[in-house]
Amino acid sequence: MEFMQLWDAGERFITYEEPYNGRVFTKAELQQVYSADVDKSEYPEFDVWIYDMLKSGVFVRKEKL
Repeated sequence: MEFMQLWDAGERFITYEEPYNGRVFTKAELQQVYSADVDKSEYPEFDVWIYDMLKSGVFVRKEKL
């Protein structure tokens, strides 16, 4: 099972890292960031990348209002 399948589709994530500082992302948007901007030799799969980004605090879950 994919790591991201465990999450609610409505969840949002925010980052304070450049170039996306303050921007809020859905899972689909994070997948687009991965496809466009991530070094695939370091992170060959989306699930590996997003797990590391959440664990390290680069992306954090945004509190639901």
